[in-house]
Amino acid sequence: MRMIASLVTLTLGMGCAEREAEAVPKPAPATAAQQAPASAAPEAPATAAPPASTAPAAAGKRVSIALELSADDQARAADLAAEVKGATFGGGPGIVRDPENFPLFVWLAATSPNDNVVAASLQALTRAIKPVVDADYRLLVKTYLAAKPAPLVGGALVATRPLLAADPPDEEILAAVVRIAKDHEMPQARVLAIRQLNSVKAFQLPKPQPGNTKERVVEALLDAADDPIEYVAAGALMRLAGAAYAEMPKRDAAFAIAQKQAAHKDAAVRGRALQLAARLAKAPEEKAAVGALAEAALTDADPFVRSMAAEAVGQTGRLAALPKLVALVDDTAENVHRRDGVTSLTGEPLEMAHDGSPGRRVDDAALIALQKLTRDQGARAFKPGTIRANDLASDLPKAAEAAKAWFAKHGKALSAK
Repeated sequence: MRMIASLVTLTLGMGCAEREAEAVPKPAPATAAQQAPASAAPEAPATAAPPASTAPAAAGKRVSIALELSADDQARAADLAAEVKGATFGGGPGIVRDPENFPLFVWLAATSPNDNVVAASLQALTRAIKPVVDADYRLLVKTYLAAKPAPLVGGALVATRPLLAADPPDEEILAAVVRIAKDHEMPQARVLAIRQLNSVKAFQLPKPQPGNTKERVVEALLDAADDPIEYVAAGALMRLAGAAYAEMPKRDAAFAIAQKQAAHKDAAVRGRALQLAARLAKAPEEKAAVGALAEAALTDADPFVRSMAAEAVGQTGRLAALPKLVALVDDTAENVHRRDGVTSLTGEPLEMAHDGSPGRRVDDAALIALQKLTRDQGARAFKPGTIRANDLASDLPKAAEAAKAWFAKHGKALSAK
């Protein structure tokens, strides 16, 4: 019995992502760009909001919100602003989670002349224990999504989460995030928009949903999957793979892009493309074609790609690949693909990681794939035994020995099928 929960991650704080293509090239990364930390804070449903105000901002306000604060509360807000370091609040998580500070963050986001304070305040709004997603919140997000400075765009994108997670999502905010994902001049903004689109409930589940929201998100991600910046493309492919199913909207276009990107020079793009292609393949000839690609990739120089290839072999039922797959059960290389050297929209390092399997090792990915590939073989199905998340160093070698013994008994006959 396998005891490791599925873990396929792309860490995107105000730092994180992936991409490449032969489509029209997008401008090079802006030097002052960054991204906002992914918060797991509670998300209140967006409330119905009146049309955004077109009136000029009141004196002292960058955005004309309805909220007014007393002199004492304005002084408290100023004290909070003094705690900003970079584009985040110092002093620990208690500051941003304190419900009494929520209106102060709204005020700072609307009034501070300091872009980093505004960005920190926008991010803090999403981490509050009881966020109030009202007309002021929506107006702040809408305004700063259209801004030029990188910290403002980053903070606004992070703050879109409850608006996109609402059912249905806020239409105007969704349209703005889709535009950013497709063609924003800063790749860090594009990749953060990709991550935020994953908050849309109609997109998340790999099955049909009412309306056209899923199709719109898929279309935006397909555009991003062909992006000239590798980390953006890989991020889009990962999100598509996470929601893929045989009848997904734009399925044929997604399958074509996945097959093309499976030959990409970047390992993260290559691996995610294999994963997506395998999850979309439905006709026997498609499964055979993707299975052949995956079998060849089992010997790729990159351990993340080898792991994604193993998954694709299992997904497509490529029994002919059994000898190469079993050879990977002794491959103990870490299968996490990391990318360094990219700066987020708010100036911190942009952390990006793609995990090749729950145990983050190639042998782990190979054992999972071997079990999936043979699960319909009755008494000849491979069973790896117990693999504990807290004892991989002991359990994976035992499972590897079991796999080799199993292959000696059944492998030749099955791989000849």
